[in-house]
Amino acid sequence: YRKTWDLFFQYHRPSQAFDVEELAVTAGADVAFVVAIMRCGAGPKPEGFPFRLTIGLRKIDGTWHITQEHHSIPAVDG
Repeated sequence: YRKTWDLFFQYHRPSQAFDVEELAVTAGADVAFVVAIMRCGAGPKPEGFPFRLTIGLRKIDGTWHITQEHHSIPAVDG
């Protein structure tokens, strides 16, 4: 999975690219979900771009696989 981000990480060091603010994992024997509130971009809060990451995983033949990934941004009152 990380290999798909090679182009992005050519320009950002991983320690500066993403900050995880909240992380919740719900896991069963062969299905799991991860929900995270994250910030993309270096610098102290409120700098950076806030977003939510949701990942669905499934264990197939003993190995976990990402089966769904979704990114979303906060709604803005308008």
